[in-house]
Amino acid sequence: SARGVLEVMSWSGNSSTVLQRFTRIGTGVTGLTRPTVTYTRIWQNTLSWSSWTTHVAHRIDNTAGRAVYVWDDLANRDQLIYGDTGVRDISALLANGWTLGTEGLITLSRNGAMVTFRARNLIGTAATTNVVIPTLPTGFKPITNGLRVPITTFTGTDWLTVRSHEADISLSRGNTYGNQYYGVEASWMTQNPWPTSLPGTATGTIPNL
Repeated sequence: SARGVLEVMSWSGNSSTVLQRFTRIGTGVTGLTRPTVTYTRIWQNTLSWSSWTTHVAHRIDNTAGRAVYVWDDLANRDQLIYGDTGVRDISALLANGWTLGTEGLITLSRNGAMVTFRARNLIGTAATTNVVIPTLPTGFKPITNGLRVPITTFTGTDWLTVRSHEADISLSRGNTYGNQYYGVEASWMTQNPWPTSLPGTATGTIPNL
């Protein structure tokens, strides 16, 4: 049952045309996080009501980066139309002996459905396994499992592997990493819902494009 206010108005000079406006109050609609939604319909000389039309303004959520939603009238839910997490420094997620050289940095970002991972001056001298990031944060996992991206090192070509079912990021070089400085930028698509929290710390600010 819906709770709200129903208004009934007739056209001036034409009582056979009636407008109904219902303002729903509360969060009873599935997926509804805003306080109110307004619906309108019209009764005309056809002796029947038109379909209800939903009126909800866009919504901006800064809980995890910046996300902009509009109301999907067909599915009766919010629809994300823009999202940007900004660039997040996730260097603290490095594990298994992987370290960073001078001015080294590991970042992760998401814009819409596109995720971008960047590594600068990543060193594997003391690495005990090829897994660089053991746990890929929720909201950033790839659609394709085992995504492989070629990268160039001092001694040749290597591979960055992103595994969604294992939720990790690894370098596919076997057990020999050597005293090399790895650098890579890789992007992939995700079908994860927009994250509710962000990993690491912000690097810079989200641009107001």
